[in-house]
Amino acid sequence: MKELISRTLERFHKSQSGAVALLCLASLLILFMCALIMYDASLVIRGKTDAHMAADTAAYSQASVEARSMNMIAFANVGKRTIVGIHNMYYFQYPMYLIWWLGQCSKCCCGWYCGCWTECFNCFGNLIDGSPIMEAIDWASFLGNDDLEQNLEDLDTFQDDLREYAAYWGVGEAMVRGVRNGANMITNFPAPDNSEYGPLPLERGNPSESCLTPTPLADNPVTLVTLIEWYANFQDLKDRSTSSPNIASEGPAERVNIAYSFLACPLMTPDEGAPFFNAADSNSSEHMLQRSNYVWSYKHTPDNDGILRNNYMFMSKEYTPPSNVTMPKTGIWSIARSEFYFPPSNKPDTILFDGAHDMWMFHPGWYGKIRPTTLPREEPPVDHDEMFDESLELGRDMAQGQFFIFAVDNFDFMGFQNDIRYMQRNVTPAMKGMVDNGGEDRHITDGMSR
Repeated sequence: MKELISRTLERFHKSQSGAVALLCLASLLILFMCALIMYDASLVIRGKTDAHMAADTAAYSQASVEARSMNMIAFANVGKRTIVGIHNMYYFQYPMYLIWWLGQCSKCCCGWYCGCWTECFNCFGNLIDGSPIMEAIDWASFLGNDDLEQNLEDLDTFQDDLREYAAYWGVGEAMVRGVRNGANMITNFPAPDNSEYGPLPLERGNPSESCLTPTPLADNPVTLVTLIEWYANFQDLKDRSTSSPNIASEGPAERVNIAYSFLACPLMTPDEGAPFFNAADSNSSEHMLQRSNYVWSYKHTPDNDGILRNNYMFMSKEYTPPSNVTMPKTGIWSIARSEFYFPPSNKPDTILFDGAHDMWMFHPGWYGKIRPTTLPREEPPVDHDEMFDESLELGRDMAQGQFFIFAVDNFDFMGFQNDIRYMQRNVTPAMKGMVDNGGEDRHITDGMSR
C-alpha cells in the first residue's frame, strides 16, 4: 500500500498534475468568493430596490391624493357656478317677464279700432291665465326662502378646509403606502404645516367668475345647462299663457334678453361664491415646488452594520476610517419626487382665457405622477439639506411611531440616528449648487441616480 501511494505521488510530481489540481482548487475558491460577493451585493441591491420602490409608491400616492383634492375643489367650483347661475336666473326671470307683460299692455290701445291686436291678446291672455299674479307669489316665496349665500358658504368652507387638509391627507397616505411596500420610514418635503409650500397652491378668484358672463358658451359647459333651464322656464310660462285663452301668439321667451340677467350677477354674488384657481400655473422652479413633493424612504438593514460590514471593512489593526466617510450604519435611504399635474389634453378648447383662470377651474382633470428629482435647467428654490432638515421635524416623531406600529424587529434607534446624521453631514449638503455642463449651468442633482 505504501509503495502504491509513493508511486502515485511520484507520477503526479513528474507530470506536474499536482500543480494543475491546486490551480483548479484555487479557481474554485475564487469562484466561490465571487459568488459570496455577488450574494452580499444582491442583499444590498435588494434593500436599495425596496427602499426606492417604497419611495416611488409613497410619492405617487401623495401626488394622487393631492390631485384628487384638486379635482374635488374643481367640482365645488362647478357647484358654485351652477348655484349662482340658477339663482341669478330665478332672481330676474319674473322681473323680465313682468317688464315684457307691462310693455304688451301699454301697446294695447282702447277704442273702436286697435292696431295692436297681438299685444292686446298677450296682455289679456296672461292676465286671464293669472300668470302675473301666480308668478309674483312664487317669485316672492323664492326670495323669502333663498339660501344662496348659505350654500356658497358651505362650498367655500369645504374648499378652504380641503386646501389645508390635503397636505396631511397626502402625508398619511404616503406613509401607509411606503411602509406597505418595504420601507420602515417615510418622510417628505414640504411638511404639511409649511405655509409657503405645504397647502395646495390655490387662491380665491373674483366672485364674478362664478357668473355666466366671464366665459362664452364654448368655454363653460355649465352655461349651456343654465340656458336650457332658462328657456325651459320661459317656455312653461309661454305654454300657460297660450293654452288656456288661446289668444296669445307670443310668449316672453321671444322678448326677454338673457343679457339682462348678467347685469347684476357680479353685484349679487357673495364673496364666498368666488371659485378657487391654481396660483402655481407656470413652469418656474418656485411653482413646480408648490405642485410637487420630495419623499425620502428609509429601509432598516441591520446586516449592513453586522455581517456585510465585517466582510468588507478595513481591518482595524491597519486602518480605522473616521465615521464620516463610512457607509450608513444600519439602513438605506432613497428619494423620489412626484407632482400633481393638469395636462393640456384634459382641458376643453377655450377662447378667452388662458393660464391660472383657464377652464381647469371648472374641469376636474388633475392627476398625480412621478417626475425626475430635478429637470434640466431647474434650480430648486430650497436646498436639499434644508428640505431634509425640515422633513425630519415631522419625520423623527413619525419614524418612531411607524417602527412601533409596523413592528420592526430589533430596531437600532442609535443606528437610525447615525444614519440621519450621515445624511445631514454628507449627502444632502452635496446635493445643492449648479455646475457647468458644456457652457450650460445645470443643477448638481440633474440626472442624479436615486
